[in-house]
Amino acid sequence: MLYIFLVNTGQMMTFDMNLALDTVDNLKLAIYEQHQIPICDQVLLISGGESLHPTDRVCKYSSAGTDTSPIFLFWKNQDDKLPVDVEDDRDEDMRDRVASCLHMEPNFNNIFSRTEMAFQLFESDKINYHTCDKLVHDQHLQQQGWASVVANLEDIVSSFKNKFKIFEQMYGDFLKNKPKFYEFLECFENDKQLLSRIPLLKSLCSENNPDLKSDSSEELALLDWINCGKEDALNDVYCFDELNHFDQEKLDDLRMNFNSTLKKCENDQNVVIKGLEDRLFALDKLMMEAKNIFDKQGILAKSFTQTQTRMMNINDPSILPDLCSNMQEQLDMMLTNHSSIIGIKNRCMKAKNELSNHLIIRLPWIVQVQEELVRNDEFLVINGHRLQRLCDHLSIVEQVNLTPKLYLNSVVEVIRRRKFSESFQKWSHSVSQMAREIIDTEIEKRHEFTSKLDRHFLRKFFSGMEDYPQNFTYETEPIDQALPPITMNDLDYLKLKLPDLSLLLEVPSPVPLPLTFNDQEMIHKSLMSESTTTATAAATTAVTDCGNRNDSIEHEITKSVSTASKIETQNYGMCTSLSINDIDHLQASNMSLNKDVEAKNQIIDDLVRRLEAAEERCRHKDKLIHEYTSLNLRVSTFLNTIRSQVFQEMKDNIIERSMDHSKCSKQLFTQLEQINENFQNDKQRFENKLTERNDYIEQIESDVSTLREQLYLKNVGLEQLSEQQKNEKALILSQLCEIEELKETVEKLNNERSQRNTAVFDLSERLNQLKLDLSQSKLDFIKMFERFSSAEIPSFADRFQANIEKIYKQNEENIKTIEKKLSEQKDLQVQRLREQMSSEHKNELEMLRHRFKFAISTTSIERTSSETSLEKVQLDIVDQSAQEKEIQRMKSTLAEQKAEHEQALAKTIADHSETINNLKQQIEQMKISNELETQTNDQLKHLEQYESIFTKYRSKYESSQTESNQDENILKELFEEIEEVNRSFDANSCTKSFISLPESSKPSTSKDFDTISSRLNKLKNINIITPNQDDKISITSCEFGDNVLVYYEKKVDNYIVFSLTGTLHYIHSDSLKDCDFAKEPPSSPNDFQWIIAKVTEKEYCQVKKV
Repeated sequence: MLYIFLVNTGQMMTFDMNLALDTVDNLKLAIYEQHQIPICDQVLLISGGESLHPTDRVCKYSSAGTDTSPIFLFWKNQDDKLPVDVEDDRDEDMRDRVASCLHMEPNFNNIFSRTEMAFQLFESDKINYHTCDKLVHDQHLQQQGWASVVANLEDIVSSFKNKFKIFEQMYGDFLKNKPKFYEFLECFENDKQLLSRIPLLKSLCSENNPDLKSDSSEELALLDWINCGKEDALNDVYCFDELNHFDQEKLDDLRMNFNSTLKKCENDQNVVIKGLEDRLFALDKLMMEAKNIFDKQGILAKSFTQTQTRMMNINDPSILPDLCSNMQEQLDMMLTNHSSIIGIKNRCMKAKNELSNHLIIRLPWIVQVQEELVRNDEFLVINGHRLQRLCDHLSIVEQVNLTPKLYLNSVVEVIRRRKFSESFQKWSHSVSQMAREIIDTEIEKRHEFTSKLDRHFLRKFFSGMEDYPQNFTYETEPIDQALPPITMNDLDYLKLKLPDLSLLLEVPSPVPLPLTFNDQEMIHKSLMSESTTTATAAATTAVTDCGNRNDSIEHEITKSVSTASKIETQNYGMCTSLSINDIDHLQASNMSLNKDVEAKNQIIDDLVRRLEAAEERCRHKDKLIHEYTSLNLRVSTFLNTIRSQVFQEMKDNIIERSMDHSKCSKQLFTQLEQINENFQNDKQRFENKLTERNDYIEQIESDVSTLREQLYLKNVGLEQLSEQQKNEKALILSQLCEIEELKETVEKLNNERSQRNTAVFDLSERLNQLKLDLSQSKLDFIKMFERFSSAEIPSFADRFQANIEKIYKQNEENIKTIEKKLSEQKDLQVQRLREQMSSEHKNELEMLRHRFKFAISTTSIERTSSETSLEKVQLDIVDQSAQEKEIQRMKSTLAEQKAEHEQALAKTIADHSETINNLKQQIEQMKISNELETQTNDQLKHLEQYESIFTKYRSKYESSQTESNQDENILKELFEEIEEVNRSFDANSCTKSFISLPESSKPSTSKDFDTISSRLNKLKNINIITPNQDDKISITSCEFGDNVLVYYEKKVDNYIVFSLTGTLHYIHSDSLKDCDFAKEPPSSPNDFQWIIAKVTEKEYCQVKKV
């Protein structure tokens, strides 16, 4: 699981582990979908203050998302103070229940009930203790989350300080160079004028830009080339106003603004929650107190079970009063402990609520400060970019200022390099020719000598005689070939064009190269003169070196003698404290002195070799030889005397030191013997202790092995329990998945139901409007046809009513069939769930029975093996109590699991029944909506046919208003067509299905309603001939003297008056006899008759439903 902790309220949230492999954006989306926290208000941090980047994967942040180190989530815009959700106290009536147990009479059944009450108290305290532990743990995590917020703020502040420091340094450098930039800008116009006077050489144009080569007729200035064809292109980099914008005052304002923002960030009153550590420490102490109380409750509950078992074994009623009074005292004690644990839980809950409210108040301040830092950072970045762009423009201005001088110096440098390369090529060619001749002569001499030595047996002694010198390079590599083709003519041209800058166009004189020799005689003479000069120089340097070396040798010898004398005076005092390290140090010093002597000898030998070399080189000068021999004699005698003195002194020192060393070694040997004796004694003593410890360790290992076996057995039981729990969790997860799928289907159905409800509502509104229009049209039709025939109009209404009754009957039958199918499906699903839960429950009971038998067998084996010694008996008693406790715990877990299974079964059955009921309601609503749609469609079609008939016969009726016979014929034709329409409507209504509605008819209903309403409005405008007042038939009232229509109504099984009002008017039985109405109703709607009658009397009656 992926753990995320909401710091605002102290709530731990868990997510699927697959989100750890996804990006942070998808994790925020999952948080929004599950907890409705907006993505824009989510801030995710890890321990240490590092923020999670939206595009990174969550697994990139190691050790984040665990239960010990969760990802901290902050809700930015949560303004309300939300209390922490904690479990409700399920033991509010525990005091009353305990009091009822205390007032019971002393008997065996009351002992069992009090024991059960004690265990209920223990289980309740267990739940409350775990709740307290969770509350304290959440507060510790809230402290870690707040520390991560503060660390994140400090990181942002430090990065902001670094950015401002860099910006301030860049701004300071800019202000230092600001006077120089002003000078460049003041000279900018003069520089442009000078660049417009300096011509660009054609050779440079052809080299750098071939396009300019063809345009050789016009002379191009350097300013034109810089502008690149755009006039006044350099004016874009002229930034005098921008330079004035960045001054010291602006920097001071920025510094003041940023310092005020940093001061807000360093406000300790909002950053530090005072007293939080002390409060958490007090809560930890409070948890220790709760742990002690909880342990006492466990001991008291265990004593109740022991008392119960003892009472069952003794079965003595005489001890019941004392035993019940003891149990009463223990129950009182457990009740006080229970109330104290409840008080601790309330204190922890109150502390968590206060901490959450503090964090909710402080988090908006953090958000405000960080937003201000971000705004300042953006402002800093914008100013930095502006300053950098200004510096770039000023660098271009500076280059423009240096362009004339650099351009002319470059032209002069090209010409100077060309002259140098020409002279150097000539000189190198002559040197290579001379070297070639020398190497060729050397190779001939070597070849001549090796040809003699190769054929002789002495060649084995002289190795390396086959080496020959390498050939000298005959051809030199060309240099300065890539230079532009600038000549002296171009330089003269520039001098002519720019006489005021002619001093910059002067070519310096070349550096003279060493002389070369073409013949061998000049080479030999030069070599002889060089050898004589080198010999004299070597002799003089040798003499001076000898003098300097003698001085250095004398200084070193006197230094060594003084150190030796100091060592002699200190030897007597050090001989008593000498050790083996001192002896090694003396030997190392002797070796170093010997090395110094050898180094001096090497220096002397080097001097002798140099003198010999000088003698050989100066052998042709007698005077130098004489000086050399005399110098050599003096040096050799001086060195011999010094060497003999040094050797003698060192020899004496070594002899004295060896004597001192012998004395010290004797003392060290005696000390070593004493140390060896002490070591042997200690060794013997430690060996004895080691044997004793080994025996003790073996004994402990045997005890540990027995304990390991017992622990292994318990681990096996725990593993089985864990596997069972895993299986149960998997089952619960599968059920949760099914419930989620059902929820999704229900949501889909709800959406469809809402859509259908809206459609049905619109249809019902339009249907009501159509009904009103239809009633109005009926009134108009009745008024029109009253004077012709009143007997055929009710037949149409009767047939219409019969059709409606048929539709209702078909709908009721369809609803009954669907309800029957749904009830069958519900019964099948409930039966399957019950069978599945019962089988799982049986399997779990079987597994628990096996574990129970296994635990009983282990306890019996331990009891049989415990009769050997007193210590084993005590251990077995402890194991037995532990096993009994384990059995009791297994029983309690079994009861809990059983209760959980029953709850889960009840919950699943309730969920399934609820989903089935919801589906029923949705199906019923769908049926009603479908029926309404079908009815409205049929009525619309029916009305369209009526409209076509009425419009057809309206013209006929208007054309023949005067002739009554024609009116009667037209009216007969009209009724015949209406009958045909009714028959077709009846046939269509019988074949329709009232359960589902085709989707294609839905979008056309609104259009049909609009068209029908418009057509009905047209029907209202039909000219109807008003009848005479004498033969008027009333359909809106039923008063004394009114002419009314009477017809037989099947629903009430009686003759009633046709009226458009809501009141029913029944025909009295006496009137039926007097008017000679038919006693039996007509058999079919076609035989139905309408009767015109006159109201003679009216009275009110009340009808009650039986």
